[in-house]
Amino acid sequence: MDGTGVVDRDRALGRRAVNGGFRRQLGDRVVLASGAALAGHVRVGDGARYVRETEDRFDICIIDSTDPYLDEDPSSVATPLAQPEFYEGLRRVIGERGIASQILGHHYFYPDVYPLLIRELRDQWRQVEIALVAVPFYISGRWSLGIYSQTPFKPMEPRPCETECDWYNADVHRAAFCHPNDLKRFLARLDES
Repeated sequence: MDGTGVVDRDRALGRRAVNGGFRRQLGDRVVLASGAALAGHVRVGDGARYVRETEDRFDICIIDSTDPYLDEDPSSVATPLAQPEFYEGLRRVIGERGIASQILGHHYFYPDVYPLLIRELRDQWRQVEIALVAVPFYISGRWSLGIYSQTPFKPMEPRPCETECDWYNADVHRAAFCHPNDLKRFLARLDES
């Protein structure tokens, strides 16, 4: 892969991602690609359409959208990013060995949508894992990500961090895949239905 690409509906946000504005906004807390500047292309537009039409290929796709609402709000900008057609295009873009990550929200706040998202991911991908991450500015304090691929992967085996990170280490990585009891019960009920 020769670089990175950013597809965003917000022209200013996408431009800041590429020109280092996030680094300026967040200070020294952001380290991209072992300290290298993020180089790539910004395309402002519909991410679902981009995935459907592009000839570009990526190893990793991170879908950092608003919360997907699916049937609750079909007009949500994130809804097309949680549909079978999107996942079909995404499989083509990341290939057999690629991996993707997508915001799922929180099972407590989206009890009707959360299981739909997980079922859709499980229907579309060979391996689906749920990672919990700390997001202090959300009311729950934690948010979940679906991490999925057509090729099996080992989420509990983190790769060494190339630089000293303030907020990430192997323990934090492994903990993201350890679920509290409320989520375990939620997922068990989903498996039974």
